[in-house]
Parts: sequence; structure tokens; C-alpha cells
Amino acid sequence: MHPEKERALEHRVTSAAEAALAHHHYVSAIDVLTGMGLLAPAHVQDWRKGRIDFLERVIHANLKKISLSMASSANGAGQGPEAQRDPLRAAG
Repeated sequence: MHPEKERALEHRVTSAAEAALAHHHYVSAIDVLTGMGLLAPAHVQDWRKGRIDFLERVIHANLKKISLSMASSANGAGQGPEAQRDPLRAAG
């Protein structure tokens, strides 16, 4: 990914993470992906109810973008220990 696009992605991750922290005092992978507009909240609810097997199927990004987003969010401050161990489990 071009360095300029990578910086823009990191900014989007940071903004989504800061919004989640302000709202509920922790950050999960789901918070970041929904905050960035890559994952619809309706899909999260369907996943939690067992209607969607894997969130990866409904995330609107390629694997590289998802990986960079998760790496950027993991490097950020304010994540609780549960989110650091397993971000998807901590959110569910």
C-alpha cells in the first residue's frame, strides 16, 4: 500500500478507536471496523445472533486493509487486556 494511503488508513483507525473509547471506554476490532464504515452494525447483530458464520465475509475491505487496520488498532493505547488477546471475542 502506498505510504500516503497507509497514513490515511491509520488516521481512520485512530478516529474510530478514539470514538469507541469516548463512547464505552474500550476498543475492539468490531468498534474499529464499524467506525471506519467497513462493517455494517446490522451485520454485527446478525453475527451475534448466529445468522452470519464469519464476519470476514461481510467486511467491505480486502485482507491487506483489514490486517493493516487491526495492526494499527493493536498498536494504539486504551485497549483492555481482553481486546488485546482476542478482539472479536472481547466485543461479543
